[in-house]
Amino acid sequence: MAAGLHGVQGNTPGSSFSDFSRHWPHLLYESFESAAGVTQYQIIQHSLEKLEFRCTTKSPLNGEQKRALTKILQEGLGYPFAIEISEVDSIARSASGKFEDFISRV
Repeated sequence: MAAGLHGVQGNTPGSSFSDFSRHWPHLLYESFESAAGVTQYQIIQHSLEKLEFRCTTKSPLNGEQKRALTKILQEGLGYPFAIEISEVDSIARSASGKFEDFISRV
């Protein structure tokens, strides 16, 4: 981390931070859909180096599809995140009724 910087302030909804760059994962949806039949997804950033990719799919993911999703995320976000892929039945909306495709817990 650069001298004097102690974290990222003012996180913008729907964006991730890695190496102080900003990316919008919603722009990757078509790639997720074509590579693995993803119908809905949510990315949770648990740390500066770890993401969870929660998704609903047309059919269960195989190893090749999981590797493809990992590659799309790492290349699209410009950082070699450790990525955990979680297949779920549905992705809930927030208490306000909004669907959040990206959540930062950093």
